[in-house]
Amino acid sequence: MNSTAPSSSRPKVHIILKRHEEATSNVSCEAKQGSIDIRTISDIDPEEFAAGDKRIVVGDYLPCGLTRVANERASRKLGAPLENVEFLCCTTATRAVQTLQGMLPHIELGPGCPRDENGQPILHCDSRILEATNWPQDQSATRWQKDGRTYTSYYELQGGKGPDAGHVLGVSKVDLTNTDWRQEDDPKEALRHCPTFEEIEERVAEWRRDLFERASRTTNEGTARFIVVSHGGILSFILSEWRCLYQRKDLDSFWEWKGSGFLSNGEAVVFEFQPDGTLTEVPRDPYYEKVFGDSYKTFGEEPLVYKNPDGSEVDQKQGHKDFIRDTAEEVVAVMETQEGLLDKMTAWLQNK
Repeated sequence: MNSTAPSSSRPKVHIILKRHEEATSNVSCEAKQGSIDIRTISDIDPEEFAAGDKRIVVGDYLPCGLTRVANERASRKLGAPLENVEFLCCTTATRAVQTLQGMLPHIELGPGCPRDENGQPILHCDSRILEATNWPQDQSATRWQKDGRTYTSYYELQGGKGPDAGHVLGVSKVDLTNTDWRQEDDPKEALRHCPTFEEIEERVAEWRRDLFERASRTTNEGTARFIVVSHGGILSFILSEWRCLYQRKDLDSFWEWKGSGFLSNGEAVVFEFQPDGTLTEVPRDPYYEKVFGDSYKTFGEEPLVYKNPDGSEVDQKQGHKDFIRDTAEEVVAVMETQEGLLDKMTAWLQNK
């Protein structure tokens, strides 16, 4: 595949990289009497769990989708219409699809944006940019069909910052019919054998080359825009630049890992391709400030650096490698005891 294009003929395409809104897996609550920890509970009836009077401790390991609070946020009106959108892309995780679906009423499609026979936009869902862990919630959505349409379902949580964030509200169904689904992951296999860091880099690089080729073919005379909704940690792989979260107790302490995602839920940055296929950030633009408001972020030209008291610099890429390894070990341990229960809960959701 040719990864370059002559600069004189290269179209102007802005790549809007957006993190999904708050999801089930982002919810973490204080354990209280009666709370359910899906990582340790021996058994639960899926229908009883969905009845609407349960509270969870953490949302990890559950079939994942947006919280009630996030669903409302995802569909809120933008500050201005997002114009000239030529490509709609997200991962095969339910929360990413929902986030992009929520934006659709506020988007003005360009002439080259893929549509179905009724003129409705088609979302390209690609597993190659799924989050870089083997947690069950970071795998492709389990799909099912009914009456000629395609769906997925999950247990919806309240979400937000209040005391009821972990409240199970019931089952939410998401329509996946208008999607171009590219799934290369095997969720069951991933639970036992997490892809290596290098394998994740390779799959994301392949996706980026495909996106560059699509951008190079764009014939739009104005500034075309591609929307990509993905996840916090995978963004470093997409940009080939590591911006992770670290924390420390005080100025005399060493930095400690906090998280792989530098963007908060719902935040967006804007990049564009260079002739060699690399991505560089678009300088802060008043147009995107108007469209996205406080959710619009810019990284700036300087890399994110954490300096320890001894003068050493935190190796964020290595920190991310260690996080992926440690997470994989945790998943294997949890699934040894919980796989049957989680399979039962996922199976019950079919056709709900």
